[in-house]
Amino acid sequence: MRYFLTILMLSLSLTALSQTIVGETPDVLPEFQPHAVCDTIIIEEGIRYEGQWPDGEGVLYDMNRGLFFGEFRSMQPHGVCTAYFTDGGRYQGQMQDGKEHGYGHYFSTSGKIFAGKFEDNRAHGIDTLYYPDGKVFIGVVVRGTPNGYGEKYDAIPEKLAGRKPVFRERNLTEEQKTWLKENHFIAPLFKGQRLSSRAFTKWVNSQLKYPRQASKDGKQNKVHVEYWLDETGRITDITILDSGGPLFDEEVKRVLKKAPKWTPAYRGGKPVRFRLRQWIYFAIPY
Repeated sequence: MRYFLTILMLSLSLTALSQTIVGETPDVLPEFQPHAVCDTIIIEEGIRYEGQWPDGEGVLYDMNRGLFFGEFRSMQPHGVCTAYFTDGGRYQGQMQDGKEHGYGHYFSTSGKIFAGKFEDNRAHGIDTLYYPDGKVFIGVVVRGTPNGYGEKYDAIPEKLAGRKPVFRERNLTEEQKTWLKENHFIAPLFKGQRLSSRAFTKWVNSQLKYPRQASKDGKQNKVHVEYWLDETGRITDITILDSGGPLFDEEVKRVLKKAPKWTPAYRGGKPVRFRLRQWIYFAIPY
């Protein structure tokens, strides 16, 4: 129902909504100044929190996610925050329980800028999307992807002139700059394609064969599998998490073992192991 109302509101007055989006540019984003007295808490290996505890202002160093400044609750970003992600992306805006949630701006490594509503770490709602080539989309974004309900422009429209978000850099300490450099993360690539492209899933589907011995049953099936990419990009340590039966499990392992090498993940300029989990589906044979 809420999704339907969002679309209805957009169709009634998209221009008014886009002006509302622009008008919400978060001037409430304060430049956080660390307090003189702070607690330093090691949450686990690779994760450190410095600041007021259990709630208040602080800094979170999380090697798997990034460097976070701003308001915290139970050592999780909660409120108005600035985030430097380890993959190079940036975010300024509202967060809730450690996730981008509320109004904010996300600056991607590809040059895209999302401005508007976020939910569970994704742009989700009425948003403005600025593309690197100068094009602009104003409308409904679902889980980070425009769903078609909106307006597209070949250039920034007059109503948005001078309002394109700009990331406000913080005065990072030398330690923080070094930390970001040492933890900079580049995700693995399959044939030059990012994980989000589903290129590897498409390759797996092209190689997958429905087990002949099971074909008489004619049932759809699925297998949940975990595997690691080693420092060379080769798939290793295959583990079945949710079995589809011995025949289907073995077929999944067969395909993964013959997969081409990936470009490995990198952290701090060095190749590292990377874990992946995915569901692999078997269609009914005809």
